[in-house]
Amino acid sequence: METIEIRESVPGDLAAIEVLYLEAFPDEDLLPLVRELLQDASVALSLVGIIGSCGACRLHKMQRCQKQ
Repeated sequence: METIEIRESVPGDLAAIEVLYLEAFPDEDLLPLVRELLQDASVALSLVGIIGSCGACRLHKMQRCQKQ
């Protein structure tokens, strides 16, 4: 079984995140919203899951940041 590394996304993950959203939601135009949310780390926490040794981003989760 392959391992999954979960970490905060970095700007270099954007292309893989875009591909993932296009595959997961082919009938919805979510990319403009995703790009906008990824611009401001205080708005949303973006996590990616890297599966195995291939290094491909296969999971993405964004969560609204709570104000303290």
